[in-house]
Amino acid sequence: MRHPVAGLLEFDCEVLGAPEHDQRLVIHVAPEGSVTARRLALLVSAGEAAGRMPEPWTPVPVSPSSE
Repeated sequence: MRHPVAGLLEFDCEVLGAPEHDQRLVIHVAPEGSVTARRLALLVSAGEAAGRMPEPWTPVPVSPSSE
């Protein structure tokens, strides 16, 4: 992926499937110690400094399931 500020970001990707529900969960992870991990850490720091991101431990409300 290319971020407008951080540049090229490379992730490991894993796909977990639930075929009985026709759903997939796609997980992108920056390898520890990689250039991408360092760039993401800088983006998080900049966002927190600007007051645009919640603290990592802040709960995020999730809407109830439609089931």
